Amino acid sequence: MLQYLQTLKTIMQKDVVLNKREVIKRYRSLTNFNQHVLQLLCMTDFFMLYKNSKGEIEMA
Repeated sequence: MLQYLQTLKTIMQKDVVLNKREVIKRYRSLTNFNQHVLQLLCMTDFFMLYKNSKGEIEMA
């Protein structure tokens, strides 16, 4: 799942924390979104998504 999270860098800005609903909404708005990644996002239990100090996407 972690390698798929890095594909979300395009929808995440620095210092922005998104809840699960907003992450799914933004991901679906991409023109070339991957249906498999979308299903994983829907099935994974997390509350928010954010960029850490290294610029990597993390879940909380």
